Amino acid sequence: MRIPQRLMIAGILLAALTGCAAMEPESPQSANEPAPPEEQDLPQVELSAGLFYKLMVAEFAVQQGQPRLAAEAYLSGAQETGDPRLARRATQAAVYARDSATAITAAQLWVELQPENLDAHQSLAALLIRSGQSDRALPHLEKILALSPQGEPEHGYQLVANLLATAEEPQQALRYMEQLIAAHPDEPEALYAHAQLANEVG
Repeated sequence: MRIPQRLMIAGILLAALTGCAAMEPESPQSANEPAPPEEQDLPQVELSAGLFYKLMVAEFAVQQGQPRLAAEAYLSGAQETGDPRLARRATQAAVYARDSATAITAAQLWVELQPENLDAHQSLAALLIRSGQSDRALPHLEKILALSPQGEPEHGYQLVANLLATAEEPQQALRYMEQLIAAHPDEPEALYAHAQLANEVG
């Protein structure tokens, strides 16, 4: 018997938001390992009829090539539940729809819900820079440096340089980079990233 596509999607949504995956047996190793930061402190979401409807709208909108509608539905669900997974999905859908206002709103919520999530800060910083709001992106660029993997400072500096390279005002981007590396003037990774950005923006 073939299961209708709508019921399959409904089952996936239900499992994702009610933690059914957590009921699967864990191996001894995984049971002792801490969950990734993005999976910690997730809210216990009750799948109400209203939320179920929003998620169904979002999923069908994605399938039908309507990312703007999907972003609005995901964002509404994230605002209702405080679930960062929905905020992330809203951000992604809004970016795909080229709806910068909704994308920034969703990314801001994502950062609020997961303040230690590197991807959230990276997404918001990129959106703000591309919309000509580099000054508002500065705190998130600083957070990207702070959240860079220990022992890999070059990753954070390189990421920040790449983000600032997309700014509309090249000289302003350089000033922000200088401000960010001011506390680490002797770190070769910081100096290299600054030199690379200066070369890219001319």
